[in-house]
Amino acid sequence: MDIGAYILLQNPKTNNYPYLEVINCCLDLFDEILIVDGGTDDGSFDLLPKDNRIKIKQRLWPDNSSWDFLTQQYDFGLQNLTTDWRIKMDADYLFHQDDMGAIRQFLEANQDKRIISFEKRSFNLIDRYRMKTKIGLAVNKKLDPNIHWNTDDKYQSGDEVLEEETWTPSGIKVWVYDNCFKNKENIKKVMYKFARAASKKYGINWGYESEEAALKFLVNLVRTRQEAHNQNIIPLEDHPKYIQEKIRNMDNSILGYSLFNYKKASYFE
Repeated sequence: MDIGAYILLQNPKTNNYPYLEVINCCLDLFDEILIVDGGTDDGSFDLLPKDNRIKIKQRLWPDNSSWDFLTQQYDFGLQNLTTDWRIKMDADYLFHQDDMGAIRQFLEANQDKRIISFEKRSFNLIDRYRMKTKIGLAVNKKLDPNIHWNTDDKYQSGDEVLEEETWTPSGIKVWVYDNCFKNKENIKKVMYKFARAASKKYGINWGYESEEAALKFLVNLVRTRQEAHNQNIIPLEDHPKYIQEKIRNMDNSILGYSLFNYKKASYFE
């Protein structure tokens, strides 16, 4: 049994994604790592570790991208891996080093299952998290070669949409750092792109009117959520080892430090 990961990246250095930390995490678990490059021209890939498990395939983002195109990028990654199990890793997803063995053992023991879900531990202010919904990350392409991403951002095999109730829960956490390491300019550009795509696809308003509106929406959202996070404050040393140094080097220009002068994370008091 082998395990692979696919990751969508486009200028991750410029956009302040913790992509090198994610890649180093992946190298401790995966037999193959596929980067789906949306058109990187900022030297990000020059910094990647030299390892023959890392492969890059380019599929360029259009200037006016849609939500459907994002799903197509995910499916491109899923289909172009060659491993039995294929795991979606975003540029801000990490597994804890203490869970690496458990992940491989769980997949080994569940080779008769099609999709395995993980528990999403989500951060905005860097010292606290909230548990979100389970997320289906691992796809067993050896068991069911027909699984793909559909245009509704869901897994599908033939005519069957593989809803959450069909997934097998692992109980293992995936650590999701959302926009923690981005500054205001990063968030404006990235969030505005997603806000426009979400408006066209779902008719929802995440600040699609302008970059400033998208930034305001995101900042108000994460500040509002903090009350739900307060009971889950953790020591810096409990984060995955891959990300701890990046956390120590945060400053007040970064969202996860203080939510832009709203509430300072306890690590920096």
